[in-house]
Amino acid sequence: MWSEEEMNCLLTAVKEFVLDSLRKENNNEEPVTVPKLRLYVGISWVSIQAKVRTRSWTHCKLKWFSLIYKRMNHYKVPTVKPLRYWFDIKLINWFYDNKLEEFGDVDWTALSLHLGNVPNIISQRCFLELKRKVPNYKELRLCGKFLLHRPVLHCMESWRK
Repeated sequence: MWSEEEMNCLLTAVKEFVLDSLRKENNNEEPVTVPKLRLYVGISWVSIQAKVRTRSWTHCKLKWFSLIYKRMNHYKVPTVKPLRYWFDIKLINWFYDNKLEEFGDVDWTALSLHLGNVPNIISQRCFLELKRKVPNYKELRLCGKFLLHRPVLHCMESWRK
């Protein structure tokens, strides 16, 4: 459980890091707006950890992503049923449309943008959760037979109901 002081340190540290990096890009001019992607891409979590001091960089990163994810979606979580079915269908369709064969070929930023208001780490986690529902998933490639297994088709059937 994070204390209020730790939360404030995390928020301040991330805010300072993002604004400082934007200032460096804009010749020390104060940014008017912050691009959404900058809120979760390119953050040095080790430097954030140094400012928070009481948590590791992985704790800071996970806490930040959980906060930003909720705020980006107006506190509605699309990875929880019933919205999860719709989310999974969008994820599956993206893999079909891009005809990816290997896990390393996935552009997680592009997938996150396609899914809408989802940081990379969330789209990766949702994909892995979906993949684990498929029998012998370790032996299958990303597309093809993997996406036609019953647990995946169940998502589409459940969404239609």
